[in-house]
Amino acid sequence: MKNLFPHLLGNGHTKKLMAEDIRRGTFLHACILEAVKGAGVEDVAFDIAAALACTRKDSGKLPCGACPSCRKIEGRTCVDVITVDKGDKATIGVDKIRAMKQDAVLTPSELDCKIYVLKEAERLTEEAQNALLKLLEEPPVENTYFILCTENAEALLPTVRSRAPVTRLTPPERDEVCRALTEERPVSREDALLAAAIAENGIALAREVLDGTDEGKRKTELYNHARRLTEMLAEKKSKTEIILYISSLSAKKEEATEILRLIYSGLRDIIAVKRCKDCTTDLYQTPEHVRRYAGKMTVRSAVRISDAVSEALVSLEKNASPKTVLLAFAVSAHNAVFG
Repeated sequence: MKNLFPHLLGNGHTKKLMAEDIRRGTFLHACILEAVKGAGVEDVAFDIAAALACTRKDSGKLPCGACPSCRKIEGRTCVDVITVDKGDKATIGVDKIRAMKQDAVLTPSELDCKIYVLKEAERLTEEAQNALLKLLEEPPVENTYFILCTENAEALLPTVRSRAPVTRLTPPERDEVCRALTEERPVSREDALLAAAIAENGIALAREVLDGTDEGKRKTELYNHARRLTEMLAEKKSKTEIILYISSLSAKKEEATEILRLIYSGLRDIIAVKRCKDCTTDLYQTPEHVRRYAGKMTVRSAVRISDAVSEALVSLEKNASPKTVLLAFAVSAHNAVFG
């Protein structure tokens, strides 16, 4: 399926169905693309936009990547593919949708269709979503498409979801992400595996990790903290050592939540490696990378620490102090190891 939607890894069945609809001219004028953070869902949306505008749809590739329409869209220079986002605001307000409605009555300038890509659609305010309904139901100009990109389709109103069916994109396998990274840049397999693990198999985020962007660095730092704490527990480090390490971490809720969630993934890896020969891993690059620590922790301890992680996450949801939650987790996790 490499010839279909190049930015979408895996999801072979979904790619095939979308390609068939586009080639038959039956692709719906509104859809919601749901994918995990870091998956590059906006890149996939631009692949779809290019496929819709492609003048060589019956070639072996879709989008073909060679026709003028494909090249313009791929280069992000096509005026008929419009991105709508929150800008420097926390949400996408109704003013953005009103501006889009005014633009949508105009016919395309360069293509035979017009495509709107809404980034982080879960950030649309309720008023903005209600203003969007009429557009989704009946675009004012023929061959106008709306692609809503989101991490969580459930955050959108049911009335929006009823007018724009949800296509859920599943994360690709780690090997597939690794292969894509090594094919597109001079990077070792080991570095590509680590980037994929840090990015939780999100190809766009994995690229940021390798490129050293601010988000890539942030994600790498959180990953390293989670992995270090998991390994300290496996190695039965003292309570004082663990508390001192946690005391050095950021006290922000979002980061504390992410570290705990990643620790949970690391514990899942330990349990999986101990219980089955053939398994996939989440926090660690491969089963081989986790075996050393799996040999030092019992399944019982891993389960008990996982329970402590769950309790800590609940406390964070209740807006308890992140630093207090992390320190309490350190004590509970240490007791789980030695209790």
